[in-house]
Amino acid sequence: FLGHFPYQAPIFHHFACFRKDTEIHSLTSRLEDEQSLVVKLQRQIKELLARIQELEEELEAERQARYKAEKTRSEMQNELEELGDRLDEAG
Repeated sequence: FLGHFPYQAPIFHHFACFRKDTEIHSLTSRLEDEQSLVVKLQRQIKELLARIQELEEELEAERQARYKAEKTRSEMQNELEELGDRLDEAG
């Protein structure tokens, strides 16, 4: 086929190279998009990890406050019972 039309071989080669260049450009563009997405997702992960750390610290502070409040309540309950006992003894 190409033997009959020798001028067509360079044209076919040119189009094949053009297709490859277009494919390379498309893949490069896709790679850049994927890399941008990775950077975006890494940033989101970093932000979410920071938020998790913040929430864990808040949770620990709440636990400590609850423990302190429960301890104070228990101490006051004991004191109230002691006062009630002394009142009964005095009365």
